[in-house]
Amino acid sequence: MSPSRKSQLFSIDLVFAMLAFSALIGAFLIINSKVSSRIEEATTENSLSADSRRALQTLLTTSGSPSNWTREENVSRIFSIGIASSRFVVDSRKLARLEELNSTNYSLIKSLLGISKPGYEFELSVKYQNGTTAPLAGLKKTDSNKTASISNSFAVLKGESALISLNLWMNAQEGG
Repeated sequence: MSPSRKSQLFSIDLVFAMLAFSALIGAFLIINSKVSSRIEEATTENSLSADSRRALQTLLTTSGSPSNWTREENVSRIFSIGIASSRFVVDSRKLARLEELNSTNYSLIKSLLGISKPGYEFELSVKYQNGTTAPLAGLKKTDSNKTASISNSFAVLKGESALISLNLWMNAQEGG
């Protein structure tokens, strides 16, 4: 075989090797992107779950800070919101004040519950023993909202056992 024929075969081998190498790199990048996306989604779900549990626990087991926060005219003096008169017993006055604040200052409630990550929204609701459900505070979750976490706990509300739920989600327009 002549030297030019050998160099021509070498060039073809080099092209095939480069194509194979490029295909491997492309496959690696696609797989890496999918794995990174799943890790990010799992991290968001874990964060939502932890924040949801913590916020509901705080609401139902503490009286807030100050403990008489319902009487506070200046909302900047409220450091945390708790609606419990004792552990898992809801104080109706605190619940009413929470609903009032929700209508005028939703962002403050989010902040006081520790829901401060951008795009995170919440809905607090109650399900009574007779099966009726009522919103207490927060926003209504829509179908366009992405990943969500719901934390539930039983508490005594108006003398009867009720299921209190805190639904926390990331707004689809903000991230995720």
